[in-house]
Amino acid sequence: MIKKGLLKNLLYLTSTVLLLNTAAHSTTQFVDLSTNNGTGSLYITNIQSELVEPNSGLPGSKPFEYPYYWDPSKNGGAGVWVMIVSEQLSASTTYSFEEANFNVLQKTITDSDFGIFDVGDISYDDTLLTGSGTEVLGLSDFTLSLDLADFSPLFSPRNINNEFAWDYAASIGDLTGAGLTFVNGELTSIDFVADIAITPQLLGSLPFGSSYDGLLTFSGNSFAFDVDVIQDNTTALGPLENTHLVFDAQGNYVIPEPSTWAMLVIGLATLLISIKKKIDVTRTSNFNK
Repeated sequence: MIKKGLLKNLLYLTSTVLLLNTAAHSTTQFVDLSTNNGTGSLYITNIQSELVEPNSGLPGSKPFEYPYYWDPSKNGGAGVWVMIVSEQLSASTTYSFEEANFNVLQKTITDSDFGIFDVGDISYDDTLLTGSGTEVLGLSDFTLSLDLADFSPLFSPRNINNEFAWDYAASIGDLTGAGLTFVNGELTSIDFVADIAITPQLLGSLPFGSSYDGLLTFSGNSFAFDVDVIQDNTTALGPLENTHLVFDAQGNYVIPEPSTWAMLVIGLATLLISIKKKIDVTRTSNFNK
């Protein structure tokens, strides 16, 4: 027979855990948009060019580790070597426009951590959820924040003598779609599309005159950037012609599991239900004797 004192103590323990969980539980939750199986990159052309071919061993040649191509139309028709400043680097990356129009060299360099990157997070207030059944947080109920530091040439070891000294700022425009779907308080799917604008920044603080606009799509537990823009631009150091920015990174992120606190509370609640059933059975048995 299960003693009433034991049940009373378990009820007290469960109440204590619930109070501690409420006190320790932050109302703002974050979904980390990181992946270890990503593909794609962020690259831009016609910012950095050289008169002498990189890694050629010729006088004035620089040991740059980015892909590049010869463009005979530049430099008044004398031609230059144009760098494709791409982060992250992989032999599997394609430079569709450049490869269709030029002979792209030095494409086989691959970063050891290619495919491992973080693009920001999504935050939401979990007090908007009841934790029961299927619930959807709409587009106004969460905040998307982007951080493109993992794609910045400014912080790359390939930034020799600060000749690739820029990073990228990302701004977010309109959102369309469903939002964040939860089942019994657990996030199960993220589904929406965001208009985004990517702006290169010299030395991390001097933005280009125009941004490069595109889309960021979330579906289930995956995300995909789609930015592909060719345009002239302006910088603090002067004008740039025919710059081409492509951002096609994509990957899967891990949907967070229920917290340890939540699992403990569920476990204790299940135990209490089981004990109560046993007590009810014992009482019924004693009554029938």
